[in-house]
Amino acid sequence: MAAFIDGGGGFSVAPVPSYGVIATAHIKDSTIAMLKQKSGETLLELLDRLEHAIIEAIATGYVVDDVNVTTTSQSTVSK
Repeated sequence: MAAFIDGGGGFSVAPVPSYGVIATAHIKDSTIAMLKQKSGETLLELLDRLEHAIIEAIATGYVVDDVNVTTTSQSTVSK
């Protein structure tokens, strides 16, 4: 995560009404990951999943999104 931040990325974790706790990651103006905390999942477990989602998004170029589960397509990440 430190290398991600040093490279210009950022992330946030916050409660969102009607959704629960959401963790998001972005590079510049592009969101690359949005994760919803699972029932019984600790903050550390959520952050671990976020780290893996960031790695996946950077490797594949696709947004990792488990918040907008009705979306059938993934957005590409601009690098």
